[in-house]
Amino acid sequence: RIAWSARFAALPMSVDITLATERVALALEPHVGVLDETLPDVNWEEQRAVRAQLRLYVRMLLEPPDVLLTAEDYLRTLDARDGFIRIWDAFFQSYDALLCPVQMTTAFPHTPRDTPVLIDGERQPYALLGDACRPFNLTGHPVVVIPIGLDRDGLPIGVQIVGARWDDARLLAIADFVRHLIPAIPASPLLRASA
Repeated sequence: RIAWSARFAALPMSVDITLATERVALALEPHVGVLDETLPDVNWEEQRAVRAQLRLYVRMLLEPPDVLLTAEDYLRTLDARDGFIRIWDAFFQSYDALLCPVQMTTAFPHTPRDTPVLIDGERQPYALLGDACRPFNLTGHPVVVIPIGLDRDGLPIGVQIVGARWDDARLLAIADFVRHLIPAIPASPLLRASA
C-alpha cells in the first residue's frame, strides 16, 4: 500500500522533479495492491512553525536568546508536535510508505544563504529548500532517499520514501523494491564527457 505525492501543499517544485516522481509512481502501479496520490490532511504551515519553534529551544543552548522561552511554551510546542505525529501515524495505518520529493530543485551553484533560488525560472525563497524533509524531521518518521533520474541538465533527482515510525526494516525493504523497479539512470552528460 503506497501513497505518493509529487508536491507538498503550496511548496514550489521543479517540473523535472514532479515528472520524475510521477514516473516512479507509474512504474509501481502494476506491482502494488494500493497506489494512491494522497497526503494526510495536515496544516503544513503550522507543522513548519512547530518545527521552527523547537529549533529555537536548541539554539537557546548554543547562544543566548533575545527572548526567553518558558517551560510552558516548550511543553505546548511538544504537544503540538505530538499532534502532528498522531496525524502521520494515522496516515501510515493505511499506507506502508509514502513516496515524495526530497527537495524542490536539484543542485544549484553555491550561493549565500537567503539568496533566492531559481525553480523553473522563478525566484523562490532559499528558506524553503528543506521543507519537503522537515515534516519527518519533526515527527521522527524514518526516510530513505533513492536516486530516480536526472533533470534536463543532467543533475540527479531523488525521491524520499517515508514509513511508519519504528518500522524501519519494512521501509528499507520497500525502498529496495522500488530501487529495483526504476530503470537504470543514465550517466550525466558531464560525467560522460570527463570519462
